[in-house]
Amino acid sequence: MSGSSHIQPITDLNSLQLEIDRLYYKKEEIEQTLSQNLVYLQKDYPHMIRRTIFKKAGYNETSPVLQTILLLPKVQELLSKLSEKLSAKIGAVLLRWFDKLTQ
Repeated sequence: MSGSSHIQPITDLNSLQLEIDRLYYKKEEIEQTLSQNLVYLQKDYPHMIRRTIFKKAGYNETSPVLQTILLLPKVQELLSKLSEKLSAKIGAVLLRWFDKLTQ
């Protein structure tokens, strides 16, 4: 009855009952649609969140999440800073180690 959106004027008890029946079936259709949408949302929510968060980083269905995270500009910036600090510390440790070896 989804095609019957034309509302008839209520003039007697019979037309009132027809309108009540029409609204009941419309309610049933809406509840069924909501139920299907809820099932879909519950099933695909994690996937939709990943796509939303990682859209800018070029996330697609086949790329691993870690790879996608590593492609994020902020993560790349942090990794760059971390590698600079690590290389400076490693360089300092190597210099001390060479100094000890040469003494």
